[in-house]
Amino acid sequence: MNISQLFQSYQDLSGQQMNQINEYVAQALLHVVHIHIMSVTPSLVLTLCCRNNHTCNFYNEMMSILFRGWGIAPLQIVTVEQGMLRKFIPGRRHYNLIFTDSYAAFAEIEVEAYSKEYNYNEYYYIFLQARDRLLQGEMRRIFEHCWRHQLINCNVQVQRANGDILLYTYLPFGPESCADTTPQLINRYNGSQMLNPQLFPPKLRNLYGCPLRAALLHMPPFI
Repeated sequence: MNISQLFQSYQDLSGQQMNQINEYVAQALLHVVHIHIMSVTPSLVLTLCCRNNHTCNFYNEMMSILFRGWGIAPLQIVTVEQGMLRKFIPGRRHYNLIFTDSYAAFAEIEVEAYSKEYNYNEYYYIFLQARDRLLQGEMRRIFEHCWRHQLINCNVQVQRANGDILLYTYLPFGPESCADTTPQLINRYNGSQMLNPQLFPPKLRNLYGCPLRAALLHMPPFI
């Protein structure tokens, strides 16, 4: 496949992409789901929340392509609509795939509402579809949200105007800073696989002397 030809007609407008590009993005997501996520969990929750109609149409078209190659992996699909009363859907959300187009839409999902009752680290693989000039700011706000709610394993996949599919995360602990939510590039899709086999990098092996906050619970283990 000639990637440069595939993306030469790409328009920098979310949701207005050729079907071939949808196939390319769906291929990347299927790789992530089948090779990385389903190898460690038997089920997955997919949540869709977007503010832009073009982006919503893009996600709908892409999901129809995605599900053709999904296989038999169990999947729960949740749609969050702007202005609609949120209905709490009970159940374990250990691994999450989220489609969104802005921090505002992501915040409406209220992922933290499903994590506060559990004493383990959830995983969030977020596909953010937005214009290039907005990506860094929107990612940083998403990572600030994750850090504020003690969600350590948050990754954001983006698709740039030149067709590159890149994966970012935040690394809160480092030799030069603490509580850092700056987007850090950790991976990229090369057309068949992610270049780095580790999807969620470890972030708690070295705290670099950063101060920590302890959460007190009303039941064992209490802290």
